[in-house]
Amino acid sequence: MSRYRKPKLKFRLKTLNERAVPGAQSPGGHVLAMDLNQAIRGLHEDLKKLNEVIATLEQFQSTGTVPQPRHHGRKSMDAEERKVVAERMRTYWANRRQKKGASGCLSDTGSS
Repeated sequence: MSRYRKPKLKFRLKTLNERAVPGAQSPGGHVLAMDLNQAIRGLHEDLKKLNEVIATLEQFQSTGTVPQPRHHGRKSMDAEERKVVAERMRTYWANRRQKKGASGCLSDTGSS
């Protein structure tokens, strides 16, 4: 069974109270005045985002495909890749030991 990640909906609908003019609430918490044009614009933006998400989901449904899961973490190596890395590291450490034996220290800077 294939597991897949659900698409994240990167928006949230704002309530009318969040779109209200600041400080325009009665003591009971009811909205007294709001900029209706601003509220309508915000709702149209939210509607546009919802329509985009719906279109994407419908496309997945019509093609019968689902998004592939993302793999996180390290890439696993097969035996041949491990051998290549092991040989490279053997050469690296042999060169390091050889340099240390020749110069007596590994740092590139001269001693004071």
